[in-house]
Amino acid sequence: MTKIIRFIFMLCLIAAIGVVGGCYSVPLPGPFEGRVTDNQSGRPVAGAEVEAESWCHDNPLPDGPGSFFVRSNTKTDKSGFFRLEKETRRGGLFGCSFALKINAESYIPTNLLYEPKGFPLPPETVAFPFINTSALKEFPAKLEIQLEPAMPVLLKAIKSGNPMYQRTAREKLTKLIGIDCGYDSDKWEKALTAKESGSAAKN
Repeated sequence: MTKIIRFIFMLCLIAAIGVVGGCYSVPLPGPFEGRVTDNQSGRPVAGAEVEAESWCHDNPLPDGPGSFFVRSNTKTDKSGFFRLEKETRRGGLFGCSFALKINAESYIPTNLLYEPKGFPLPPETVAFPFINTSALKEFPAKLEIQLEPAMPVLLKAIKSGNPMYQRTAREKLTKLIGIDCGYDSDKWEKALTAKESGSAAKN
């Protein structure tokens, strides 16, 4: 009996440490709703994917078996509006991370992280040019999310001289434009202009 009591006490202690360390109660927060727009033109971004992602544990040991991600997603309508319903089916005791991720073609993805204690993000996370990441102490009832067009960021990365950034930018530009101009920024700019001219002519 003493061993059983000691075991139960240890489980409760581990769970308490997890909560103190930054975990928060289930279920997955929500619902979320808001609007996604282009941060330069202000136009709505239709078809953007909005995903809520949380880390869930089936037992008090954060790294124990049964840990998994819980995801819920939707897309913006033609006016850029979205509503992500509250996730109702979820097992586990508590989660230790939560993020709202917004992605759209030709835009830099935006990640909104739940950080109730206000801890700053690592400098390398903030400096990374291919994802815009912010930490929020709380999520507002109505979200106004402005996405940054990808092309200027990718062209800047090509010119940066940073080999890792250049490789990533080259891959993304090739996928977006449909041709590979290597690391020549002038060629990329001409290819982008030609693509935009072609799109304008079609419209």
